[in-house]
Amino acid sequence: MRRRLVIGAIAALAILALPKPVAAQLSAPVWALGKEVRVTLTDGAPLSGKLVSLSAAEVVLRQDGKDVRLPLTRVRRIVTTPREIRKHVLWGTLIGAAGGALFIRCSGSECPDSFVMLPLTAGIGAGIGATVGAIVGRLRPPTGPEKVVYEAPSASARVTVTPWVTRTGRRLGLTVRW
Repeated sequence: MRRRLVIGAIAALAILALPKPVAAQLSAPVWALGKEVRVTLTDGAPLSGKLVSLSAAEVVLRQDGKDVRLPLTRVRRIVTTPREIRKHVLWGTLIGAAGGALFIRCSGSECPDSFVMLPLTAGIGAGIGATVGAIVGRLRPPTGPEKVVYEAPSASARVTVTPWVTRTGRRLGLTVRW
């Protein structure tokens, strides 16, 4: 019984130790092309730019108008850095429209054109609010969940069997790293 358990554990570890398929053999996802991405190199250094292309051999980023080519062997991970500009524009539009509507404080008898002025000031406020929301959304650091575009395969698993000999008996130690 114990022998079967040990053989089963070794077989499971051997299956885990098989190399994983390289994800970079596929081209870059269409949704990621042209988007702002953050690249982590194998030495831990970060890079950011717009993703131009991703192939089995290299990654091409556009930084400050120049294309930067990186061999895929130097890249550990590529993730998108989503900016929620739409959300900021929506909030700016709503707040601006409410502010524009509150700007007109005259009632129907005091201001005969309030029926015309209310939508006009609300529309102007919405336009100003949308512009401010877009600027704020662009200036804020990226937020939201990251989407992984590419992740380098991890190093293959290693299994080490170490004999332990003590005064009380003999045993085997098993170390698994992946």
